[in-house]
Order: sequence, then structure tokens, then C-alpha cells
Amino acid sequence: MNVPTYGDEYKRILEHFNTLRVTAHDIPNLSVKISAGGFWYYSSDGMVYVEYTGGNSPGISRPVRDAYWAVVTISIEGNIELFYGETASSSPPLPSIPNGYIPLAAIYMQYNTTVITDNIIFDLRPVFGADIVDHNALNNRDADDCHPISAITGLIEALDSSTSGTSGSSGSSGSSGTSGTSGTSGTSGSSGTSGSSGTSGSSGTSGSSGTSGTDGTSGTSGTSGTSGADGLPGTSGTSGSSGRSGTSGSSGTSGTSGSGTSGTSGTSGAYIGVTYYLHEEDPPSPVGYDTLLRDPIEDDESIFTVSVDASAGEQLIRAFITNPNDPLLTLFEAGIWIFSTWASVSDPESGSSTIVVRVYKYDIHDNET
Repeated sequence: MNVPTYGDEYKRILEHFNTLRVTAHDIPNLSVKISAGGFWYYSSDGMVYVEYTGGNSPGISRPVRDAYWAVVTISIEGNIELFYGETASSSPPLPSIPNGYIPLAAIYMQYNTTVITDNIIFDLRPVFGADIVDHNALNNRDADDCHPISAITGLIEALDSSTSGTSGSSGSSGSSGTSGTSGTSGTSGSSGTSGSSGTSGSSGTSGSSGTSGTDGTSGTSGTSGTSGADGLPGTSGTSGSSGRSGTSGSSGTSGTSGSGTSGTSGTSGAYIGVTYYLHEEDPPSPVGYDTLLRDPIEDDESIFTVSVDASAGEQLIRAFITNPNDPLLTLFEAGIWIFSTWASVSDPESGSSTIVVRVYKYDIHDNET
């Protein structure tokens, strides 16, 4: 652990809630900064202290329409993660936060948000604790009577209603002798869900007194208990942004044995277009690019030049990239792409020149395809 601990300067002046605080940048953009701090977390191995050195969030996307909440969280590994709620025209819902993450702040993102300022950042930090979130992290789970049958709903009634196993048949009488004793009766089947009891042993052999018959075999195992109730359904994932022209939803499946009605067809996706403008400024990441933004440029015109030679092949004039998670798509539907480009050739007599525009996908692993 760091000495002094991260955020100690706030605690020494009794400003505990300045640790892990989410605020806008001094020059606002589409990310936020988080102050240094730490918290205790209860793991299966006991109490663990998680530290955060302070830093910036990933780039925060805005919706293509209406508004949604973007929640900034810190994981139990000390990493900053974002979770997005569903889009709505008014009062959008907060997203569900999975186990292992602590919410720090909610940011109200609208389709026309260009920078994040403090007036749209809302503090969500709980009073940091060390709650147990996993049953396996509890102590003494194997202690006597820690799980009585009364703690399981319906178990007592299920046991009471189960039938006892059938009694074993009596052993046959011993053969003649002075008078052989009768064989012992087979053991009764165990009650409850156990299977039927074993058959009785055979009677003793003849002699002065016949020996007792052997014990009946054990009853077969009882039937298995009923399955536990289904767990609660998982929370829905965040909605993806709308495609250019969504495909029709698939038809619902037919009911069992042909009697169920067919599912309703999905609604067609909306046709939405978007325009990007070339800005001569650095994006949040990666380096080596200028930025593609949805807002028109307000600066003076910029002129980019490059020397080309027929033997050198294609020469890059300028590369532009959108902010992270803009647009929130993994697949572009078929449609029309329009590139408005103003260019000139300084020596048109030297040959034919061609302007080529190429579109690539850049992923989180720095792969450009």
C-alpha cells in the first residue's frame, strides 16, 4: 500500500468526501477526472483495501437521440469503468451496476452534449463499507444447525407428504427340526423420500433351532427432490445506438405442440443519418490522429499538403478518428456514404491524381481494420 495512502491529504483536513470525487476537467471535454482515494472490500479471503491513484475516465459517449445516464464506477480491482442506461426522451432510468463495482457519479448525457461540465455530474458515492456480497464469503457455513430444514421454504411439507417405503416381506419358516425359529423380518424401508425397504431375510435352517434368516437388502434410493425455483432474471444490457436502417425483427417462435400462437414480428429499425466534421485537434486516444466530431468546425480553414510521386503509390494526407464509443456500433448496415472533400493539384500537367478516402475500424486493442 502507498505511504501515505492515496487521498490522505483530504482526510487530514476532514474532507473525506473529496476522495474518489468525480468532477469536470478544467478545460471540459467528453471525459471526467476522479480524485485519489481508496475503500475496504470484503472478499472471500477477508477484508481487502483497494487504492486508486486518481486519474481520468474513458471517453464518455453521448446518445444519437434523446438522453441517457452514464454511470462512472470503480471496480474492486481499482479500475474505472462506465455503465450506460437506456435512452429515453425524459427521465431515463439508471443502469444496473453488477457486483464488484461501486458507483461514483451519474452523468446526464444528451444527444447535443458537446462537453461535460459539473452541472450535469451527480454524486452517487455510497458511504464506503465492506458489505458481504457472496454467500461463500460467510463464516461457519458448515456449523451444526446453520441451515435448518425450516429455513428452506416448503421442505417440511414436502417431506411430510412423501410416502413411506413398503415393508419387506416376512422370511419363510425354517425347515423341520426340533423346531427352527422363524427368520427375522426384513428391515422396514426408510421413511420420507427413500425408496422401498428391502425384502425380509430367509428363515433359519433346520437343527436344534434354525438360525435366523439374513437381513433383507436395503431399499432402493428415494426419488430426487424437486428442483429449486428459478433464479431472478438477469438485468437487461444497455441499448445499442440505432443503425442507419434497422432490419426487421425475427418472427416469434411457435408455441409448443403447434398450439401456441406465433410471436409478433419485430419492428423495423429507424433510418438515421449522421454527419461528421474534420477538426484539427487531438482526440482522447490514440495519438497520430485528428478528430471527427458531430459539431461543425468553428476555427479558420486548415490546408494540408503532401508531395506525391507516381512511383511512391498512395500518400496519406491526414487521418481523422471519432471519440471512443462513437458511434456505438459493431456493424454498419448498407447505405449511402457521402464524403465532401475540397482538394487541388499544384501541377496538373504532371499526370492524373486521385483522392482516395478509406474508412477503418479502430478497436480497444489498437487494431485498425
